[in-house]
Amino acid sequence: MRKKTLTDELLESRKSPETLLERISELENKLEKCQELNDSYCEQIDRLKRELSNKEIEYTDLWDDALEMQSNIAELEVENDELKSRVAELEVTAVFKSLGEMGHIEQTNKLHARIAECESALISMVNQFFYSKAGENIFRHSFMSAEEEAAEYLVEHGIARWVGKNKSAICFDEVQE
Repeated sequence: MRKKTLTDELLESRKSPETLLERISELENKLEKCQELNDSYCEQIDRLKRELSNKEIEYTDLWDDALEMQSNIAELEVENDELKSRVAELEVTAVFKSLGEMGHIEQTNKLHARIAECESALISMVNQFFYSKAGENIFRHSFMSAEEEAAEYLVEHGIARWVGKNKSAICFDEVQE
């Protein structure tokens, strides 16, 4: 069976004006829907054109940024090569400098050991020559300059503290052997 064409339908509709009016109404509705779809498609096409234009601008900006970054990379590579050369020069200097620093560190360690020995001897001198009551941790000097200086040094360096206001006696914070 053959499909009815629009012409066939129109020929049949001659028979009744109502059928023709129904068909015209259907066609007008379809035409209206087609126009709505066309308007919608036109709006979508315009929106897509705007988006494409924006994307083209973004692409151009990205391309410009990429070119600038390539230029920066080239400059940094040149600078890096210069720094590598400078580092090689500095490494030799650093070796000689560290040898000198090692000498200073060794000398400093020797001085610390000597100070510790002197402080130990000073504490022994206080125990031996200062006056103290049995079982008491307070040592009184006899106002001789060497004893006064020894007491001053021990208090000044936190090894002992003064007892009383007249600074004639000291007390060790920890009992010294």
